[in-house]
Amino acid sequence: MRKTSYRCEVYFEDRHTITNTPESCKDEISGDIAMHVNRMSPSIRVSNFPRRNGEVEVDVADQAELNWMLEDDEITPEFRENYIEILRGELPAWKLFAVDLHSNASPCLNFINADTGVEEHLFINRVPGLQIMFEMDRADGYTDKYLLKFEHGSCDGTSMVLTEYYSHGRYEIVFDGSGFCKNHPDKEWDYIYVTEILY
Repeated sequence: MRKTSYRCEVYFEDRHTITNTPESCKDEISGDIAMHVNRMSPSIRVSNFPRRNGEVEVDVADQAELNWMLEDDEITPEFRENYIEILRGELPAWKLFAVDLHSNASPCLNFINADTGVEEHLFINRVPGLQIMFEMDRADGYTDKYLLKFEHGSCDGTSMVLTEYYSHGRYEIVFDGSGFCKNHPDKEWDYIYVTEILY
């Protein structure tokens, strides 16, 4: 086993993305072709992840919000009226194709309708106690798993911790939103903290 820990500097617009795009396609596609691949690929599954005692402290469905940058009439009516069911995977035409994580922002879940190609977005409030599991089946039969947890942060706010599980180990990324103001007084830069454990 090998364990490595380090700190990375990230710009406020940088993001860490979980996507359903197959690894074999990631470097070869963009634009409309990329969206076609997202429509055809299996959806990322979302579920609450219970505590050790088996209880769910905070339900992800209670923390999901529609895109606040849009007016109601700018959101697809089917999505606006059924976004909780879509989040739970109950309307299979809507696929979760990407999860965007930023150090100082709410996670953004990106959905696409496989039939129409329409894209919509949900934001998840950063609430301590919320634990979300994202799962994605790969062509080789392995299932990638990503556990996103929200904890009380060392600074004001909530730390977001992502653990990525792989067949060969796991990565833990802490997005704690603590800026380093000496070098960047405009607070446009943050640190993330990464721990790699390889078996």
